[in-house]
Parts: sequence; C-alpha cells; structure tokens
Amino acid sequence: MLKLFYRLTALCTLLLVTACDKKEQSTQSVLENLNVTAPAAPKYVFATDEIMKLWNQRAESCYQSVGLAMLELRAQNNEFLEFPSQSLLLQLQGTWNSAHQLFSACLIYQQPIPFSFETTFLTTLNQIESWPIQGGYIDYLQGYEHTGLINDLTVDINLPVLKEQHKLTDSFDVSLGFHALEFILWGDTLERSSDDFEASEPDFSNIGYETNAKNRRRAYLLAVVSQIDDQVAQLQSRWDSADNSFSSTLSTMTDQQQNAYILSSITSYITHLNSRFFNPEYENDLFLINESPYSHTTRDGVVVSFHEFETLLNGILNIQIAFLPEDDMEQKQQTVLMQDLLKELSFQIDLLPDLSPESLDDWNDNANKASILAHQFLDHVHDISNNLRLKLSYKK
Repeated sequence: MLKLFYRLTALCTLLLVTACDKKEQSTQSVLENLNVTAPAAPKYVFATDEIMKLWNQRAESCYQSVGLAMLELRAQNNEFLEFPSQSLLLQLQGTWNSAHQLFSACLIYQQPIPFSFETTFLTTLNQIESWPIQGGYIDYLQGYEHTGLINDLTVDINLPVLKEQHKLTDSFDVSLGFHALEFILWGDTLERSSDDFEASEPDFSNIGYETNAKNRRRAYLLAVVSQIDDQVAQLQSRWDSADNSFSSTLSTMTDQQQNAYILSSITSYITHLNSRFFNPEYENDLFLINESPYSHTTRDGVVVSFHEFETLLNGILNIQIAFLPEDDMEQKQQTVLMQDLLKELSFQIDLLPDLSPESLDDWNDNANKASILAHQFLDHVHDISNNLRLKLSYKK
C-alpha cells in the first residue's frame, strides 16, 4: 500500500521537475505524444462519456464561483486603498478568506494531462498557491521592522519585479499568490493596522523607486490582487467551451486517454492530501502543515477541498453503478466499497481541529487515521487502473 503511494509521489515529482525544463507543447503535440495501450476487452468498464460530462460541469461551475469571488476581492481591495480603515481591512480579510476557500475547492481540477508539459499552467500553479512562506521575505516582522521586499529599497514594487523575486533563492521566499496576500493583510502578529496602508506623498530614491513603506505596501496589494485575479481567469478559461480550451482538448481524447486523466487526477489529489497534510514526517512541524497560519483557515481549506472532491467522486461512482450490467456484482461491490471509504474519509477529515500549536496532537491523530483511509482508497484506484489495462508512455 505504502509502496504504491511513494511510487505515485515520486512519479508526480518527476513530472513536475521535468516539466520545468521542457518547452511548452501545443495541444495537438501533447495528444500525439500521449500513448495509451489497452486490450480489446478490458475487465473493468468505465462510463467515460457521462463521467467526463460531470467532470467538466463541476470544474466550470467551481471556477465560475472563484471568478465571482475575485471580482469582489478586487473591488474590496480598491475600496480599502481609497479609504483605509480597520473596518474595511477586516472586510478585505473576510473577502480573501471567501475567495481562497472557493479556490481550494477547485484543487481536483488543477491537474495537467498526464505526461504533458504545460509550462504556463504549471507556472501559474507555482505562483498562485505557493506555501509555506516566510513572511519576513515580504514585509516587517515584530522586532525586525526593516525586513522584507516592502522595506528593500533596492527593488521596486510592481508585478514584473515580484515575479522575478518569487522563490528567487529559496522555495519559501514567496512573493506572489494567495498566501503572500494573506501575510500582507494579517501581518506576523495577526494585528495588522490599516495605518500601514495610509497613502503618503510619493518619495522616490535616486534610482526612481518609491521609498515610503506605506506606499510600497499599497503598490504590493494592487500587484498581488491583480496577479491572483489574472491567474484565476486563466484557470477558469481552461474549462470553458472555447475551441482551444483545456476542456475541448479533453473532449478530443480517446476513452482510454480520458480514463487515464480521470484516474491520474484522483491519484494526484489524494497524494497531495497525504504528502501535505497527513504526512507522518511533518507531525511535529507546524510550519510545513499549516497552509494558512495568519488567517487560521488551514483546516477550512482542507475540508472544503475534500468536500468538492467527495461530491465529484460520489457522482462518478453513482454513474458507474447505473452504468454497470446488473449481473456484474463484483464491480458494483467494489464501487460501493469505494463510496463507503469516501464517506469514512470525509468523516475523519471533518474531525480535523483548527490547526494551532495547542491542537497539533489532535490534528496528527485524525490525520493518521485519514491517511490510512486515503491509502486504501488509492489501492482501489490502482485496481481500476490495472483492470482497465492503462499503460502510459511518453515518446521522446
């Protein structure tokens, strides 16, 4: 069981590392290089058309919700910068939370085509949801009032510069995305004052950079909200009905290629949960587990993400039960067993406490139980993949 998990994790890691060194390929090129071989009569039958229809509908709906939330976040940010106040800062924090929860729900729909090299897509994911982060890379910390990009007068504050600075020397040196925005809104003591964003008279250095920290912080807010909004729009466009969208690419695949995408997406999602939140190696390292430490919403993000996954998977499994021949009791029993496992896993994830130093032991206890269930679920996905005789290979 664990061997499967580690192999899958290694495969996912290899794909991401390799993708960074490859030039982005056209959709047609990706499809030509994605080979799926199968015998004429696989043992397991899959209701591929109905499942892909459900997948597309839920993905499109999920990102539409995020897009609407980003409109509100952008408007709320503009209002706050025009009239900085503590009450508007609290509203902006709440709007960030709503947008991030909706974005977290769409995690299952953020998987690339297996063995494709969608470098723009992977770059987007690397920027929009980067964590863990070091807040001191962005702005001041208590006792270190002159640290961070906000106070580094050798760099300007605009989106191109922030993209250059993103993970410049370390993977924790994050300057973009939801969690960088989270830090700038809450601060390391979680008592951010609206005074930090008061507009001041411009004050430029000899090299033309703004030197006033409050003005630089305002510029940072504008840049990162714009970055997140633009990249959410990119992810949303993948699932629209345009001829060149990711959704249309999936529709041109064979059933076996679509099955491979579905199963690899499910595997990648469960693997992500296991490696990030249920990893026994991280049990005593709150920094690596706590995705949203400033807003205290790590648990909420995990729960809302899994509930969307659960809804999608229950829909898929119900389609399968209706699709299978009445006398095919073996496959129906396996499908029902997967539904039961999904229900147990959901129950265990709902029991996760709000993450804090005081609740870490309780989190680890529930996470260990969830991890066992997740591995069992992965075993069934692996069985289905074997029964479908899926074999993926990439032509170099």
